[in-house]
Amino acid sequence: MTASSAVDRLGPFPAARNGIRMTVMTEGRSAWNCPVCGTPHRPGSTDLKFPGFDIYRCPCGLGYSGLAMAGERGQSYNAAYYQHVRYADKAGRDAYAGHLAGIFDGCLKECAPPTGGRRLIDVGCATGDFVGWARDHGWEASGIDASPEAVETARGRGLAVTVGNIEDIGDSVDRPYDVITMWDVLEHLPDPAGALSTLRRISKPGVVLVLKTVSRTSIIEAMARLAYRGSLGVISAPLRRIYVPGHLYCFTGPVLHRLLARCGWAVGCAGQTDTPSRALTGFPPLGAALGLAARIQRTTGRCYELFAACHPKTES
Repeated sequence: MTASSAVDRLGPFPAARNGIRMTVMTEGRSAWNCPVCGTPHRPGSTDLKFPGFDIYRCPCGLGYSGLAMAGERGQSYNAAYYQHVRYADKAGRDAYAGHLAGIFDGCLKECAPPTGGRRLIDVGCATGDFVGWARDHGWEASGIDASPEAVETARGRGLAVTVGNIEDIGDSVDRPYDVITMWDVLEHLPDPAGALSTLRRISKPGVVLVLKTVSRTSIIEAMARLAYRGSLGVISAPLRRIYVPGHLYCFTGPVLHRLLARCGWAVGCAGQTDTPSRALTGFPPLGAALGLAARIQRTTGRCYELFAACHPKTES
């Protein structure tokens, strides 16, 4: 299988293992252009309309919001943001850290093991739960996040986390990282291509980048979209839970791979998964419903999350 044919086949994935579906591969602005294909925004490309912001679709398949075109972050990542069960509840935090650990271990074991060393940085580390897991499993782990509130929480847990953006990593590193992780960050960035290109520029040849982001082709998204359109916009809550203002971009498998390739990354491993329901809610009936939806999504190959493990592309 060639790399290009593997990318084209993203969508149907092999059977799930431990809740993760995986396939191994053989190989503020005056004008907005798609970070994936470079196409300018075109009138008439509106996909969804919400009060306060719209969602558009590029011909390449990338979903993006009006806030993305404006180069704005869609929400404030303050203390209120981190009251979600994923960050504020011990069981939710453990469930989410375990979810990330499963993706991480699977990618490094099956797809793209690092060439040596155990120095890791988690970009957009939030309150540091994955940094803590990595540290406890033998990694020299640190993190960086733009939210002072999140970093304060992480530091209170004894974690090596600093306030900053991706551009600050190169200024503070005295020796290169072996692994970079980026969990649920890409969709929040006004310039995802710039972020990935910066990481590529500051990385050593053998580094592994492992990331996860959101998909716009999940079963839940399709059902929420059907309810929204069938009710003429009256039933909007499910869809608004997916297209929150902070999600500036929403990807498909091929779109994500195309973006990574454009920014200098060669994908060695890719797949899709869903966050455990306990990391989304502490209300058991809702958790049961979300768990059932996740099982259906894994069976159909249309999960809500995409992940990939990459190496820097070598010059041919």
